[in-house]
Amino acid sequence: LGHALGALTSYLGVLKEIIRFCDSSARSKQGEVHVLSDVLAQSWPVLNDIAQSTVCRSNEAVLSGLLDVHSQLLGVVPALIGPYIQPLIEFVVKAFEETKCPSALCYISNAVETFDSEPSISAAAGLDQNGTENLFSQLLSHICIETFAYATQTARPCDCQQLINGLFEMAQRYLLFCPGALLGCQQFSSLFEFAVL
Repeated sequence: LGHALGALTSYLGVLKEIIRFCDSSARSKQGEVHVLSDVLAQSWPVLNDIAQSTVCRSNEAVLSGLLDVHSQLLGVVPALIGPYIQPLIEFVVKAFEETKCPSALCYISNAVETFDSEPSISAAAGLDQNGTENLFSQLLSHICIETFAYATQTARPCDCQQLINGLFEMAQRYLLFCPGALLGCQQFSSLFEFAVL
């Protein structure tokens, strides 16, 4: 099993690099099909199968590799990812709840930035400005609750520094790219309280 998970991690790394090399040089013009459309159509079922596997989600290297692929797709073909954003966010939240993997926070940070800089993803996801802010505000609130509980009840803050750093880096991205969601977050004041722990 360990060998198979290692191989899967390597394959995810290769897929991420393929996507990265198809970035700006392959941006399609209006009406043209993006070069990654076929790659996405063929790989999406496999990515979903990996995301549904508890064995894969519980392996930090595989989970990080999968989130890296999704982050790369988000940056390169946001309009193609838009329709899948709701199930993607649900997957990231589930993976975070199960593992407290900082890579999940990196994905959310990238999503916040992409939704600000690429209007095509909001349109493809069927979200207006208010819908986007509500989605990310609820997401931040949930992630804060999960992180606070973990860092104060399950582990000590000194034992989960990467997780805490990831939370505050994510909050910084919210401040820069989606301040309305940060200010509308029910756990906004708790972030400050958590910072002084």
